[in-house]
Amino acid sequence: MTERFLPVPLDLRWSDQDLLGHVNNARVVTLAEEARVRFQVHLDGPASLEGSGAVGGRVVARQVIDYHRPAHYGVPLEVRVGVLRVGTRSFTLRHQGVQGDGPVFTVDAVMVMVGPDGSSRALTDAERAGLEEWRWPGGDAGDGPSGEGAGEGAGATPAATARATSGDRS
Repeated sequence: MTERFLPVPLDLRWSDQDLLGHVNNARVVTLAEEARVRFQVHLDGPASLEGSGAVGGRVVARQVIDYHRPAHYGVPLEVRVGVLRVGTRSFTLRHQGVQGDGPVFTVDAVMVMVGPDGSSRALTDAERAGLEEWRWPGGDAGDGPSGEGAGEGAGATPAATARATSGDRS
């Protein structure tokens, strides 16, 4: 298994800062999303964004963020995206924002595969193999903020998985 990640350079805007002069925490979620979309396009090609409901797709079921130090406007930001874990119906992506000499944030997102009807579905062998090629350096289910097993309930819908991992039992 190869250990690697996709480096995604992202531009910060002046408006991304908060009153303390560093990148706002809500913006970090958007930066991770942008890097994740570019990772998806890199893996599956631009057609993966066409949004055909006939095949389904993937949804974020859980997201955990660690802020290591403030990120600042005017300093180049690279978000490195790789795969921490590949499960039966989900996988965990790591997004690590790097400025200067080290990480400024780490976002671990559990992605659940969904079918055209909106229910979770198993990863195909080809999807699993493609994800395994992007295994995060030293990554496994217990490494980092992501935790273990989220999104793996047999037949769980993404909404139920999200409620279960967020503590919402409605």
